[in-house]
Amino acid sequence: MLTEDIIRETSVDIITGAIVLLAVLVFLSIFFSQKSEKLKTILFVLIVLAVILPTAYFAITTVMLNVTSETGGPVHWHADFKIFVCGKEMPPPIPKGLSNKVGSTVLHEHEDRRIHVEGVLTRIQDASLRNFFRVQGGELSNSHFTIPTGEDKGTVTFTNGDRCDGGEQGTWQAYVYKVVGREGEKHVVEQSKLMPFADYVLSPHAAVPPGDCIILEFGPEKDSTGAICDFYEIQKQEGNLILQS
Repeated sequence: MLTEDIIRETSVDIITGAIVLLAVLVFLSIFFSQKSEKLKTILFVLIVLAVILPTAYFAITTVMLNVTSETGGPVHWHADFKIFVCGKEMPPPIPKGLSNKVGSTVLHEHEDRRIHVEGVLTRIQDASLRNFFRVQGGELSNSHFTIPTGEDKGTVTFTNGDRCDGGEQGTWQAYVYKVVGREGEKHVVEQSKLMPFADYVLSPHAAVPPGDCIILEFGPEKDSTGAICDFYEIQKQEGNLILQS
């Protein structure tokens, strides 16, 4: 779990505990209001502490996290991705609950084939592909991938050397479409093969493009891919993107 997520969960626990404690202290102060001035003073001090201490904890941890993080504070990055196994695109996992996301608060997706990095990264490497799929319930290395399914049927696993239905041995490969410049109002994009790929960290952009398009494929070895993310394809068709060969 990322450091910001740990602090966030701890803060929620502390605030919840403080609210419960405040309710108890207020009840006691009302019940014993006529009993003892000394007791009323003690209860008042406890009520003040129950308000101040959680607030101080949240403020201090927030400042420390922003100061010590490699990003120097909150970021808002995005990259699109697609996963193909033996030529078939894998659907993204389905969000559950009110949060409408799969993953952590900082690193997640919304069933939109988009990596969302929203918050403070203690380490830049926390935004790697390996970590993104880990917080989704999967497991990614340069030769093995356990993928959460979009049909809510658990996970599926493919390892280098496994065979597709046609009998061909497959290998995990990754490709990235990255904006490398501009020509007027158009993005200039290059596709490259990532070797290795599990620890690749997406480019620091909010919009896609210029945020990355990442393609993960399990199948025969090849130097490039014909697959492309939807938003890159739209920009290409509209003439806003120059794809260099």
